[in-house]
Amino acid sequence: MEGIIRIVGIGIAMAVVIGILRSTHTPMAVQLSISFTVVMMLVLIEPLREVLTFFAEMGRRAGMDRHHLEVLFKAVGIAYVASVGAQLAKDAGEQSVAVLIELGGKVLILTVAIPVFSSILLSLLRLLP
Repeated sequence: MEGIIRIVGIGIAMAVVIGILRSTHTPMAVQLSISFTVVMMLVLIEPLREVLTFFAEMGRRAGMDRHHLEVLFKAVGIAYVASVGAQLAKDAGEQSVAVLIELGGKVLILTVAIPVFSSILLSLLRLLP
């Protein structure tokens, strides 16, 4: 509980500082926003590792194909990174860049998922007479 309180507190403080800077020193506000995002992602690596370990263990116990679980993790990771990147681009006033980041994330998720789609289609084809 204390972790989220610290994250929210720092986040609110940064939002206020960035908001003040944005009106007078826009480039510095953008740099501060990007720096804060990078630091927060680094702070969240360890808790995220715990979550991934938990789900990997649950998948192993349930007999899930490890490869399918890896695809799921990669897809979720790509979605989060693309979302954060797109939001940073929007904050910097680059809407078109944000849209391309989102599109890139979606295309990469589809690319990562091709083996799963292939496996499903092959299974369906085997069921057909």
